[in-house]
Amino acid sequence: LASFRSSGLLDMLSLGMADVVRLERFGAEVPPRDVDEDTILQQYDLLYIWSPIETVEDLISSSSVSLIALNAGSEHYRSEGRSIAEVVLDGLCPLVRERMVSTKQLDDYYNANCLAVRPCFMQHFRQPEARASEVQEFVRILRHPMKDGRDVAYHFCIGDDLILDVPGNFHSRYADSGHFSLVRELMREEDESSEAAPRQGHIQLVGGLLLALMITLVASDTMPLLEASLLTAFLFVGSGCLSQQRAFSAINLRTVLTIVGAFGVGKAVGKSNIAKVLATALCGCLAPFGKRGLLAGIFSATAALGIVFHATAVVILMFPVAQEMSDAGGLPLHEAIAMLMMAATCQVLSPVSYQTNIMAFSSGYINIITAYSYTF
Repeated sequence: LASFRSSGLLDMLSLGMADVVRLERFGAEVPPRDVDEDTILQQYDLLYIWSPIETVEDLISSSSVSLIALNAGSEHYRSEGRSIAEVVLDGLCPLVRERMVSTKQLDDYYNANCLAVRPCFMQHFRQPEARASEVQEFVRILRHPMKDGRDVAYHFCIGDDLILDVPGNFHSRYADSGHFSLVRELMREEDESSEAAPRQGHIQLVGGLLLALMITLVASDTMPLLEASLLTAFLFVGSGCLSQQRAFSAINLRTVLTIVGAFGVGKAVGKSNIAKVLATALCGCLAPFGKRGLLAGIFSATAALGIVFHATAVVILMFPVAQEMSDAGGLPLHEAIAMLMMAATCQVLSPVSYQTNIMAFSSGYINIITAYSYTF
């Protein structure tokens, strides 16, 4: 028997006793007023803790505590060949809208157990004082998913952050899938990692050499960029640095279809009178502002479309319009195209328009207001 302080558990918690949400003993909750640093812990006491990922890793590694799988309600034991991973649910994940408590989906689809969860709607607390009550209410739902005969259990949502106990090949299998917007391996059995270290070092060395080769070929004008990129991709697969499955899974079909579809729409805009009509309307509105007004119009229209569409698709759509505006407004074509290119790159300023921004935004750590405040 030991207290939070003497057992060393208090030192693992990032905010001390403020991280302890609930203490249960033999199925009954210990009143929060009776829980402090000197509370004596007994065997089989059940703790619910709200802490950063680093604390969860420390708890998993600790021999003095055992974690309970939230989806199964059973004690978790680490096994050889398995690892701990952090994932963020994405749109294609079959867990979305499934009950978290007593769900079999995690085991059926991924052979995994959920050790910790941070719901998407609880990534940010607008007021710090609201944190304790919101977390306590969430834990209450975990413990009592039925209320007055109604199912009030939490259902997984897109953007939920989970820490899972998964098979050793989980990261390589789902890193580029549409199931998760983030897959990050946190912990692996030492014998597994020591065996994988030489292999990982070999992949990094060969991959770096292939990348340097591609840059050299392009920089020296030995090969065009497209051919050099394709050659490097084939060499990555041929050398074993990248599996064929991962190479194909890295191709975002939705992006490809968007770009291909934009070519057709762009051709239609160019051959019909749509580009001319749009260019005439914009020139008529912005003519009083002169050359700067026309350039600002091209920039604003392209940047606005870039919030919704991929940059390549936006350029394809807006090029005929910019060309017509150049002819109608007496604007040098190279200036119109330069403004078009600059506006297309501005999609990185939006939290939902650029791939890496989407990954960060969908993780739930930032909201849209915070993202734009960082941008500007």
